[in-house]
Amino acid sequence: MENIPPQPKVNPSIVVFDLDACCWSPDLYLMSGSPPFEYNKKTEVVTNSANEKITLCPGVAETWNEIMTNPEFQKTSIAIASRCWYYDWAIKLLNLYEVEPGKKMMDCCKYMEIYDRNKKNHFKSIKAKSGVEFEDMLFFDDMRDNINDAKSLGVVSVLCSDGFSRRKWKEGLMLFEKSKSKKN
Repeated sequence: MENIPPQPKVNPSIVVFDLDACCWSPDLYLMSGSPPFEYNKKTEVVTNSANEKITLCPGVAETWNEIMTNPEFQKTSIAIASRCWYYDWAIKLLNLYEVEPGKKMMDCCKYMEIYDRNKKNHFKSIKAKSGVEFEDMLFFDDMRDNINDAKSLGVVSVLCSDGFSRRKWKEGLMLFEKSKSKKN
């Protein structure tokens, strides 16, 4: 019997994240306060004008940093597909939160689709800008309808009902690899 070397791990070309209730909590439209936002580097929490807290979901910073620094993901980009109603607020938060000291979430984003439209619009735009096929994308979102829209295009998608986590990240990578092994 011939010794066949294991196939190299297949990673997505683009990992796409929703923002509200997936990367941070709460949804921005649910807050009574507004900017200015203040970021506390020690607690990694942002507060708004009403002193309401906006927190990153566990594992977001670590995962984004992993995608940006781990050689295993050197051909992987980060994108945002968010139906956030407050584009300016989202941009401010992306420029405040750090994935590691001195590196903001905004620094990690290659493609950004932040507007209140169906997720299919977001993904079609990301595909047009990147040239990456839907089947080479991995998506995380907290809303089942958005997950179903992305899946209908062929995007490997993970529902994060309680927000993103490292467990969801591992689940997504396994689902992505499984989807690729079915095609080979």
